[in-house]
Amino acid sequence: MLGPKSERLRAGGGKAVMLTESYMSHNPVESHPLRPPQECPQSMELLQVLGAASMAVNTGKHPGQLKDDVASPGGTTIAGIHELEKAGFRGILMNAVVAASNRSRELSNK
Repeated sequence: MLGPKSERLRAGGGKAVMLTESYMSHNPVESHPLRPPQECPQSMELLQVLGAASMAVNTGKHPGQLKDDVASPGGTTIAGIHELEKAGFRGILMNAVVAASNRSRELSNK
């Protein structure tokens, strides 16, 4: 059970970041042949997020270790991770979490 209201708000912010990413990938400016149709309720992106979360919960391994476990040297996963790192994806996510957390504190003080 989550604690005070501010903790509940921060917890919701993380889910929203993931759902926003999935929504954006399904609403491209240009269509992409590898994207599933928008009407597909169980999109590949959401299923992958669910699978990754399930792996982390069920194995008890750190997400970084799980990433290392599934990313083959020279493979598709590490190629994608490399592009995310070049674009500063980790910092973008960190900034989003910090912004949501700060706003949660502001709202809890009202």
